[in-house]
Amino acid sequence: MLKALQNANDPSHEEVCAWLGDFVPESFSADETNRRLRRRRKH
Repeated sequence: MLKALQNANDPSHEEVCAWLGDFVPESFSADETNRRLRRRRKH
């Protein structure tokens, strides 16, 4: 998936971009995601 995302010539590039939508990998925080998941688990 990452290879296809980074390579516009990859046959899967357009499909992966459409699937990910507005996802910005640089703004992803594993720590924040884990915090949110822990909070959901408590409910």
